[in-house]
Amino acid sequence: MYIVSTPAKRSAQTVMKAEYLDYREIPGQNALFLRYLYDFEAVAGWYPGGPPSPDLLPRRADEILRGGRVYPREALAACLERFNREVGAGELALENIRRLRGGRAVAIMTGQQIGLFGGPALAVHKALTVIALARQLSRDGVEAIPVFWLASDDSDYDEIAAAHLLGPDGELLKVVHPKPSENGNRMVGSVPVTAASEIFHQVESHAVAGDFRRSVLAALRQCYADGRSFSQAFGAWMASLFRQHGLVLYDAFSAGLKEQIADAYVLAVRKREEIIHALRQRSDELQKAGLAPQVQVTDEESLLFLFEGQRRFKLSSVDGRFQAKEKGAREFSEEDLIALCRRNPEALGPNVLLRPILQDLLFPTVAYVAGPAETAYFAQIGAIAPFWQVTPAVFPRVGITIVDAKVQRLFAKYQIGVRDLLGSTPEQTVRRLAQDSSAGDLIRKFGGLQADMERQTRQIGEELLPLDRGIAQLLKNSEAKMLYQIRKVRDRFIRNYALHSSDLARHVNFLHHSLYPEQTLQERVINFNHFLILLGPRLIDEMLQSIQPFCKEHQILYVSAS
Repeated sequence: MYIVSTPAKRSAQTVMKAEYLDYREIPGQNALFLRYLYDFEAVAGWYPGGPPSPDLLPRRADEILRGGRVYPREALAACLERFNREVGAGELALENIRRLRGGRAVAIMTGQQIGLFGGPALAVHKALTVIALARQLSRDGVEAIPVFWLASDDSDYDEIAAAHLLGPDGELLKVVHPKPSENGNRMVGSVPVTAASEIFHQVESHAVAGDFRRSVLAALRQCYADGRSFSQAFGAWMASLFRQHGLVLYDAFSAGLKEQIADAYVLAVRKREEIIHALRQRSDELQKAGLAPQVQVTDEESLLFLFEGQRRFKLSSVDGRFQAKEKGAREFSEEDLIALCRRNPEALGPNVLLRPILQDLLFPTVAYVAGPAETAYFAQIGAIAPFWQVTPAVFPRVGITIVDAKVQRLFAKYQIGVRDLLGSTPEQTVRRLAQDSSAGDLIRKFGGLQADMERQTRQIGEELLPLDRGIAQLLKNSEAKMLYQIRKVRDRFIRNYALHSSDLARHVNFLHHSLYPEQTLQERVINFNHFLILLGPRLIDEMLQSIQPFCKEHQILYVSAS
């Protein structure tokens, strides 16, 4: 881990210092993602788009612009313009859509589930990354636009229904949108926002009281108004947040691209057995390399969903027929399904492996900005992309942890940092800090007592063993019980010390909830609006100036008033 000063000019509002943390030091990281970042040669055969290096973007852009593929730019631009105008996108986004229509612009893509209030902060970090990469490519002389794909057709409601904010003392506040009455298999983008006043009452009662709270909550109220669909609300929030940065939004519900979608789906049906064989082979390769495939593929896989109304159903191939098992065992022959693909392709949707391929058929995609799990399943996508004659390229999103002024003060008080929290529970951190406090000598004496007991019982046991093996074993068993009781007394003392030293326990909980909530990285849990409440709308500008999109490490941004 190392620290650098950010060279970009700062606004008068905030100052940022960046610290970079090797992903291999962060517990729980995807093994294939780590190899992709730090040992690309070992996985290059699974990622035909190339390594995530600065020369990837101009090389890919040149291949796209010189290649013979014809993209549906006119129809695509019409779809994009409709949705972006609907959600109130700014002139810069509309200008980017016009560039795409013009025929020379390429796209840097990303996407995410449409979580309540924007979901975890990583959705914003993805958008920041595509904007930064598009700007870099534009500086290199290639027209590039940043595009965010809204996964409105996802049906995992529980994944998008909650937002996590932080209260004044760092407590986690989970705000949950009520389930719709007909929730099973419903595509989340169609779910209407309801009970907005009750949701905002929770936020106003418990969220942190930052300088920008009033304006942030007002913007959220406007975006997440009763009656708006989740896709409209999420789109409006993203459009508002990135109004000055030209982010283009694509809704998975967009209509008007039937021909391109139909051809992709027909191929998925006709070549299904070959496609699944290629996927199974890739899974075998991954397992032989000691890696678990990110997406489990069975012989029944079709890569397709069937849409009916606002619900979607997985299509499986069983005995030569395609079944939507959850839809009353509705069946299609191969020819019937192909006919549906051609007649009404918008009645079908892609699964997680087919979606990026469909994206590359629609958009002149230079690269897709992906999180760790997505990066891992692109290894499987690479096995089947040649069927559609596309070569997906993946680029890791910038991982970010934001450290605000209060957290920095606590770091200084206890002489710790983000790294000290990783892989630890609050209780473990309290124990470690207590050992460095005035109680440390006493806690260490407990350790000495344990060591003395282990040494003495080992010596006595060795002398007993030739004389009485049974008593020697009894002593060994008793030792374990005595050591357990000593540890129990020590831990009880540490807990009591922390309770009586109320600041310590409270501060440690605050740090863990702020930086390592639920034993994972901040960006995977905390909603970005928490940081907007504390730091204001200029935070987006500041982060764009500070992040390093070509850096392989997790980026920790220390933010404070100038």
